[in-house]
Amino acid sequence: MIASKLPSSSSYQCICTGCRSQSGSRYHGFTLIEMLVVIAILSMLVAVLIPSLNAARQAAKRVSCQSNLRSIANAWTEYLDDHDDYFLQGINTNVNYGGKQGKCAPVFGSVALNPAEPDEKTPPVPKPLNGYLSLPEVIFKGAEVFQCPADKGSRDVQPSYFECIGTSYQTNNMLIGQDQMWFPPNARCADVLESVNEHMHMMNRTRVFNPAKVILMGDYGWWATYVSWDDSRIEWHGIPESHNVAFLDTRVEFIRIRKGIHVTPKYSVIPLKGPANAAIECQEEGPLDF
Repeated sequence: MIASKLPSSSSYQCICTGCRSQSGSRYHGFTLIEMLVVIAILSMLVAVLIPSLNAARQAAKRVSCQSNLRSIANAWTEYLDDHDDYFLQGINTNVNYGGKQGKCAPVFGSVALNPAEPDEKTPPVPKPLNGYLSLPEVIFKGAEVFQCPADKGSRDVQPSYFECIGTSYQTNNMLIGQDQMWFPPNARCADVLESVNEHMHMMNRTRVFNPAKVILMGDYGWWATYVSWDDSRIEWHGIPESHNVAFLDTRVEFIRIRKGIHVTPKYSVIPLKGPANAAIECQEEGPLDF
């Protein structure tokens, strides 16, 4: 009697067949066309987003460089306060003013001249501004305040100026450096530059005509972009001829540097009023497409 109530085997077969049919219709896979559409959409999104991400990364590095420059410019203010307003002058002081020991040559830092004797190194090069940034004058590692995150060196300097010479930033040679600036005899405004040379010895902050306009220092490539006799292209921020610069009043901006132009409404490379005014009459913008 109990056996007669059980469903037949054909009923089981019908029920299971129906289950497979419903499952197959409910969970089907992607077709080839659908996959291609999804890939195309993802490709378009990537194409749109990557430039934006790169631009955001460059902007972040630029802001970090500006922050470092501002700290260094403030250190220069303290240095000048302690030295009766006289700027640091001497051979290579335009780059050896501060930072870590450079690895490219003995003039930038303590280096091993013989690879077989790595412990025998040349004497270290003191970096006078370090003390105003709570760093020792001789330091081999660290000193990141002197490193621009965008510093990728140049055609001739690798991997970076920070590693090679100890800093990513170069000063205005008319303020900090040797007390005579070299320039070719046929340079535009040669007479004006010579008049600057006549007053560069013992350059003093009190003689600078407009601290808010005169460039103190900037990304390493700014000087090469400015001078008409240098064809180097040292650009780190994705915008041609544009560099971070700090002014003598410690203000920092990202600006375009014009080749062969000494004075513009935004900045002046020449720190002295008379030569700066004279330069406006003779300066001429040079080619930038080397």
